[in-house]
Amino acid sequence: MSKESIYKSELAHHITGFIDEKRALGYKYINGFRIMRRFDEYWAEHRYGETGLTADNLADWIQKKECEGSGQLRNRIIVVRQFSSYLNGLCIPSYIPPLDVRRERPLRHLLSKPEIKALFTQIDSHALSGKGSTIATRRMVDEYPVLFRLNAGFGGCLSIV
Repeated sequence: MSKESIYKSELAHHITGFIDEKRALGYKYINGFRIMRRFDEYWAEHRYGETGLTADNLADWIQKKECEGSGQLRNRIIVVRQFSSYLNGLCIPSYIPPLDVRRERPLRHLLSKPEIKALFTQIDSHALSGKGSTIATRRMVDEYPVLFRLNAGFGGCLSIV
């Protein structure tokens, strides 16, 4: 796949070698290939030449874009860190950017005892409506109270995300 893309930057032959090395090690390197293609466009656009990577010329690359999540930023930085290590192995001094991006975790609300009691009251009071009841809905009415109690009893997440 790396042969299919025509790189524009001065680092083109190094990028090709990097991707070829990853694939020779057995990695498919599909996502990394895409990221390196975008990195090549970034490098060519800024006209950095064939210098090694520095903190200054990577400053824009390691900033979170408006349209991406922290996981995407993390992936971009990881690939460039690997590329920097590759360049260092070729005796081209290159800055390895820090990986201090944390994935965003959802805020959780743990249910209080009154909320848990209200939840189980609601679950236990659920009854079948006359005409529309099927075997599947009958099973739900019978099994959900048990399943929710098992979940709570074994430390399941009785939290609302």
